Amino acid sequence: MTIEELKNEAIQKANELTEQMLKEHEKKLNAIKEEYDKKIAKLQEEPKTGRWKPEFHDKYYYIDSVGVVCIAYWENYESDKTRYALGNVFKTQKEATFAIEQLKVLAELKEYADDDMEWNNYNLHWDIEYNANEKRIKVDYYYATKNIPFNIYFSTEEQAQKAIDAIGEDRLKKYYFCVEE
Repeated sequence: MTIEELKNEAIQKANELTEQMLKEHEKKLNAIKEEYDKKIAKLQEEPKTGRWKPEFHDKYYYIDSVGVVCIAYWENYESDKTRYALGNVFKTQKEATFAIEQLKVLAELKEYADDDMEWNNYNLHWDIEYNANEKRIKVDYYYATKNIPFNIYFSTEEQAQKAIDAIGEDRLKKYYFCVEE
C-alpha cells in the first residue's frame, strides 16, 4: 500500500467516524429538544395561577400615596419589589383604578365597623355578605366564628345596614365582592 492510499484510507475512516459522531450527536440533540418541547407544551397547557409579575423592563401601574395611578417600568429595584409585596403592581391602568375603588369601599365600610368587639359566644358580629343564588346583598351574624380573614364586622345589624345604604349595593357588589351583574 502506498502512502497516498494510506492517507486516503485514513481520510475515509475519519470521514466515516465524523459522520457517525454527527449522527449520534444529532440523535442526542433531538432527544433533548423533544424533552424540552414536551416540558414547554406541558407548561403552556397548565392553567396560569398566582398573580402577574412584570418581567424586566415591563410597564406596570401602581397607586401612589395620594391615590393616583402611576406608570413604572420593572427594574427589580426595591421600590418595585415593595410595591409587588404589597399588592400594588397592576398590569393595566383599569386594574389599578379598580383597586382604588376597592380601597375606598373598604375605608367607607370601616367607618361603620366595630373592630374592638370581643369574639366569644355572647357577642353577635354582623357582616355584609353577597348571596350568589339570590344575587343580593344581605346582613348576617356570627357568634364565635371568624370565618373570613380581613372581613369587616359590625356591632349591630342596623350599623351594617347603614354601611350598605351609605355605600350602595351596586358599589359593594362591584368593588367589595367583585361581582358584575
